[in-house]
Amino acid sequence: MVTCTDLAVLCGAYPEACAAKYGSFPIKGKYCHESALRVLLACIDTHANRYGRYITPLLSVYINFYVRVFVRVRSTRAQASGDAHPRWIVRRHASAELRATWPCA
Repeated sequence: MVTCTDLAVLCGAYPEACAAKYGSFPIKGKYCHESALRVLLACIDTHANRYGRYITPLLSVYINFYVRVFVRVRSTRAQASGDAHPRWIVRRHASAELRATWPCA
């Protein structure tokens, strides 16, 4: 279980701080809480992969001023180095609340 109480950073109020702490740029707007969960899960996945581990998200929750994720960490090296959880790029159109996702290469 991981809990982050700096939701303002994860939701895009301070994008430079989010990039420094979590290694991602958040989406500010209608989908900011979903973006916060994605940023947190990507950060956990990156740190787990450094040690030959991989994660499986079980539950992700946004409540009031914090986000909490429950993940299962496994130590199988083959799945840690593989493409078990592909990353996605989320883009939002500037003039409308449209968004799209693309898998990272």
